[in-house]
Amino acid sequence: MHKHYWHSAVLRPQGGPAGADIEIGVVGEDADRLLHHANRMRDYLRQLPGVYDVRQDLDVGKLEYQYSLNERGRELGLTQQQLADAVRTGFLGLEAVQVSWGDERIPVRVIYLLFLGEKKEAADSMKGMRHASLIALAVIFFILASLFKSLLDPLVVMLAIPFGFIGVVVGHMLFGYHLQFLSLIGFLALTGIVVNDSLILVDFTKRLRAQGWDRVDALVEAGRVRVRPILLTTATTFLGISPLIFFATGQTAFLSPMAVSLGFGLLFATMLTLVVVPCFYLIADDLRHSVSRWMRRGAGRPAHRM
Repeated sequence: MHKHYWHSAVLRPQGGPAGADIEIGVVGEDADRLLHHANRMRDYLRQLPGVYDVRQDLDVGKLEYQYSLNERGRELGLTQQQLADAVRTGFLGLEAVQVSWGDERIPVRVIYLLFLGEKKEAADSMKGMRHASLIALAVIFFILASLFKSLLDPLVVMLAIPFGFIGVVVGHMLFGYHLQFLSLIGFLALTGIVVNDSLILVDFTKRLRAQGWDRVDALVEAGRVRVRPILLTTATTFLGISPLIFFATGQTAFLSPMAVSLGFGLLFATMLTLVVVPCFYLIADDLRHSVSRWMRRGAGRPAHRM
């Protein structure tokens, strides 16, 4: 940045080329401070007897700001022209089109806006919701890991959560809603129910295998025994929130996206849980046995002397 030196003089107006009788100059770099001190000096001189027509002639004029790229900007591949265009667009806007008005063509400029108020609060809420979702998923994983004493089984249980999001999207498309903050609230509530359904299925399967059942037979039996409580949980939850889904009016209409997320997400997650979770369980079990065999072979291999 270039330094600018401002000059202020306290003087008395005079006609002709003679100039002022007494002229006091004040020199400095800061225009605001210079103006402040010049006004104080002018006020002081006006109080002196025999001194008349005291004024200060500081005219700041237009300030000029000079921008230049630093080393970081050049490393990113930016140019001085791009910087100038960005600053110009920020102050004057971007010329989008020219409109004819009589014999004159008027440019129409688009100015970037910073949304505050409700828009900013909504963005902050969405950001907070993402953080809360990550924390909730981490807590669920560690609880399941302590329950199963395994790192693979919690992942199998939690893989049902993305299938619930499919139902959330489909439900919003059917009702013409946009995904919003309350939609994520409903999806967050849906997460707990979906995990519970998967947990019932996987936990019963592991109990049967501990009794000596084959893994495929254990999965089939777990699906046969636990399908009724899973379907009853889904049906009662969906019917309980169906008034908000189909008949919400007036002051309750804003809750409809949350109910749609919970209801339709649960329907899709339940149908896919009964089919997909057993498949993922078998895949995880195969992976667990492969890793165990590899580790046993590595442990039984004789050590080589160097």
